[in-house]
Amino acid sequence: MAALIKISEAISLAFHSLAILARDPDEPMSTQAIADSLGASSAHLSKVLQRLEHQAFLTSMRGPGGGYLLANNPETTTLKDIFEAMDGPVGSQTRLLDAPFCDGGKCLFGIMLESLETSMRDHLAGTSLSDLSKSMECKSV
Repeated sequence: MAALIKISEAISLAFHSLAILARDPDEPMSTQAIADSLGASSAHLSKVLQRLEHQAFLTSMRGPGGGYLLANNPETTTLKDIFEAMDGPVGSQTRLLDAPFCDGGKCLFGIMLESLETSMRDHLAGTSLSDLSKSMECKSV
């Protein structure tokens, strides 16, 4: 079954990793421990975590007992903040084809695409990292 809205694996890993770290913000967690929790590749996750550190969402502690810690308050960090740090500003797509006959307003899907993107942008902006972390608590991640 094809997904209507696709979010990159890197963004998904960023969301889920930060949500796991938000559960216990004072306890560092290693890349491998996060990867094991998510069933993800530690190599790919490592690149995502390094990018999040570079974007000031994480700090890292080296050595035994080290790992990653949240750098920001999970109550005020939104999924939109994370999305944009990973992929750039959330844009607007009003056409599916980059063709002269499909110019947004006249496109069969133009209004629907705009509505979906507005809903998605509002959801990301209105959902904090803390909210995501709490929603994951009832699931075994």
